[in-house]
Amino acid sequence: MKTILVTGSDGFMGRNLCVALRRQVGLQVLPFDIPQSPQELSALAARSDLVFPLAGVNRVKEERELTEGNVDLSRTLCNALHTAGRRTPLVLSSSTQAELDNPYGLSKRAAEDIVLESLRQTGAPVRIYRFPNVFGKWSRPNYNTVVATFCYNISRGLPVQVNNRATVIRYVYIDDIVRALLSLAVEGTWDPDRVRGEIKPVFSITLGELHDLIVSFRDAREKLLVPDLANPLTRYLHSTYTSFLDTDSLAREVELKR
Repeated sequence: MKTILVTGSDGFMGRNLCVALRRQVGLQVLPFDIPQSPQELSALAARSDLVFPLAGVNRVKEERELTEGNVDLSRTLCNALHTAGRRTPLVLSSSTQAELDNPYGLSKRAAEDIVLESLRQTGAPVRIYRFPNVFGKWSRPNYNTVVATFCYNISRGLPVQVNNRATVIRYVYIDDIVRALLSLAVEGTWDPDRVRGEIKPVFSITLGELHDLIVSFRDAREKLLVPDLANPLTRYLHSTYTSFLDTDSLAREVELKR
């Protein structure tokens, strides 16, 4: 039985990954999330055969919360693995923002540095993914991504704000991430020279196109029509939109002809 620790297990990415892992035979998931303590994290890390640190924060009131959520937690985890004396593989969820010098980007880059130092000290396999924006089911409106906000609000007739329709956003789909991480968990093959991971495909869409597409999903559903889902991005966005529908709105009255 392979034991896998997932931090941020109740979050958007963590929840999706945990569901996929639990469907596999021979894998045991150790979830970690708020309000569990650093001491509990250390104990879980000592039992783990593979670690997916998916916990993190991006929208905060004070910058210190970025340090606590992205940097300190990474240091606690790596220290626990060192103390346990195991060369436990670790797959870090980072962000393309790590290339920038804003507070969030700096905190994600600092977390990467901690993981890379762990690699230098122990030689344990490490894979770091710098994700762009991520969308999909179980994301949080007004927090994870504008896709979640648009899907939630538009499906409920709530207003949305589109500041600049020409803004281009790059996305990866949550299921593509889960497939890549699941492959590492199940197959367990590691290239020691490959530290950076990559998720494909990466989709690009303007904010205006995204808004109009999600509105078209609402309008098609009201007319009992199915949108053209030949395009992968359209198909994935439609699946995401459907996941946000209010369950009370799913029922339809059927007119019976006598």
